[in-house]
Order: sequence, then C-alpha cells, then structure tokens
Amino acid sequence: MEEYKYKIVNANDGSCVVRPSSKFYLTYKKGKRVKALKGSLGIMVFSTMELADSFKDRMWDRETLKVKRVIPIGTPTYPTTIAYTVSDIATFNKMAARERSVDYYNYGAPPAGTACYPEVIVVD
Repeated sequence: MEEYKYKIVNANDGSCVVRPSSKFYLTYKKGKRVKALKGSLGIMVFSTMELADSFKDRMWDRETLKVKRVIPIGTPTYPTTIAYTVSDIATFNKMAARERSVDYYNYGAPPAGTACYPEVIVVD
C-alpha cells in the first residue's frame, strides 16, 4: 500500500516557497510525476494533512495556498529550516553552507516528519 504525504502548493499548483521565475519552481498537477532539480533540497512534504495545514498557516500567503496528496519516491532527506529565498535556492544553499546571513523569510523548523524527496507522484 502506498503511503501518502502532503505537499503545500500555491494557487497555480506550483512551488509555494520558490519564486515562479526560479529554475527550481515546479508545478504539481494531478497525475503528474514531479522530479526535483539537481542542486535543490528536494520536494518538501509533510507526513500528515494536519501538519501541512498547520505549517501553511505560518506562511504570509496562507490564504492562497492549498495542500495536495502525493506519493513520495526515493530516499528522503530531512530539512532543519525552511525559508523562502528572495534570490534563488542555489544561492541560498551556498550562503547557508558558509553560515552567513542571507536575505530570506525564515519559516523556522518544520514539523517532525517533514521530508524532502527526489520525486513525487501527485494524487490530487
């Protein structure tokens, strides 16, 4: 039996913490298999709908966001901080790795069980 995870998306079914102009911006349409780009953190999902809804409520644009069920594929990694970068993910990763301050909105630590997968299949 497949284990569903829960993905927060914007009103256009796209990445909610990545700007649409970024090469890391992905769309999550029903039935689509979505693969994270090399150099990204992966596709962030929550273990339950309740945790996804709770985290969504912490975001500045929460009224326009929605939660979709996905089936994760691959080996997950576990983020310790979630942030919306004002430049792009690659820059954020490089700067964070050097432990320098970066210009971003920090949403803080994700709920327990939050994971980033290399791929997902969108159920809803």
